[in-house]
Amino acid sequence: MYRFTAFVLGSALYAQPLFVGVARVDITPDKPVALMGYSNPEQRLSQGVHDLLYARAIAFRSGAKRLVLVSCDLSGFQTAPVLHFQKDIFAKFGLAEDEVVFCGTHTHSAPMVFLNPTYPHPNNFEYAERLRARLLEVVGQAFAGASARRSEQA
Repeated sequence: MYRFTAFVLGSALYAQPLFVGVARVDITPDKPVALMGYSNPEQRLSQGVHDLLYARAIAFRSGAKRLVLVSCDLSGFQTAPVLHFQKDIFAKFGLAEDEVVFCGTHTHSAPMVFLNPTYPHPNNFEYAERLRARLLEVVGQAFAGASARRSEQA
C-alpha cells in the first residue's frame, strides 16, 4: 500500500500526468479441476461453472514509474506460481519486482494453482499454464488502455 500511495502522491507532487488503465479477462477453467481449500483435493474436482472467474488488472504509469495491481478470483497465490508468473510479466513488460502486486479474492470455488503436472490433478497444471497466458494478457491490456487522469480523478 505504501508503494501505491507514494506512486500517486509522487505523480501529483511533480505534476507528472498519471496514466491509468484497467482490464479484465476470463480465467474460468474449461475442464474439471481440483478446488482450493479442501481436504484430499485430488478427489474433489469441479463439476461445472456456477460463476465465471476473472483476472483484473489496474495499471498506473507516471513518467518512468509504473505499477500494476493484479487481482484474481482465486483463493490466493502460492509462492512458486507467483514467481513463475512474475518472471514472464517482468520480461514481457520490463517491470521490476516492486512494480507488480498480486492478490486473490479468496474463494474456495476456484482451482488450486500448482505447477506440478500430476498433483493435485493434471488439469490443474494445464490451468496454471493457461492462467499464466491470461495474466500476461490482462496486464498488457491494462497498460495498453491507460489514459491520462487528473489527480482528482485518480
